[in-house]
Amino acid sequence: MPKFVGIAILAWFVLHIVGLVVGSEWLEAAGGALEVAGLSVIASRALRMPLAQWRAQG
Repeated sequence: MPKFVGIAILAWFVLHIVGLVVGSEWLEAAGGALEVAGLSVIASRALRMPLAQWRAQG
């Protein structure tokens, strides 16, 4: 998996906390959008990968 996928998923947590502190929902929404993008990449790769290979990766 590309590193940006992990960064995008983890960015939600950081942006959510920063958004709560700053008082801006825009940061929370941006973090949620990044999380959705990261999870979409994981889902698309998982659906294209054969089951045996998916199991081998853990």
